[in-house]
Amino acid sequence: MSSQLREVLLVGLGAVGAIFCRSVAEAADHPYAYVVVTAKAIPELIRTPALLAPLLSPLYSDKHPQPTYVLMQNGLNVEVDLYEALKKLKPNEEPRIISTAVWIGTGMKGSNVVEHNDFVSIIVSPASLRPP
Repeated sequence: MSSQLREVLLVGLGAVGAIFCRSVAEAADHPYAYVVVTAKAIPELIRTPALLAPLLSPLYSDKHPQPTYVLMQNGLNVEVDLYEALKKLKPNEEPRIISTAVWIGTGMKGSNVVEHNDFVSIIVSPASLRPP
């Protein structure tokens, strides 16, 4: 029995990232099962919905189902903005967001020298953002 291949879009360059396309807009031409976001969360510069705007547009959403978003970003509550953007786009659908906690082992080896060790831990959990 063969399983169906799934399309996955990787957005970002973080420690777990890779370059897949020049922009999210360039990749918004077909559906994805998962969108994995590894870009550093810096809400003062750009919020996750702005980064993913081409996938959160009616142009994309009218043609393709929304994927499950996997956020491998720093910070607390980084999924809230994305959840709200998805609810605004499709009020009758519950957004599918998986949030993670990523620990990458490092230590100060000397002045201005950071050494990475072999400790990496990723905890994955569905984001539960439904209002009470």
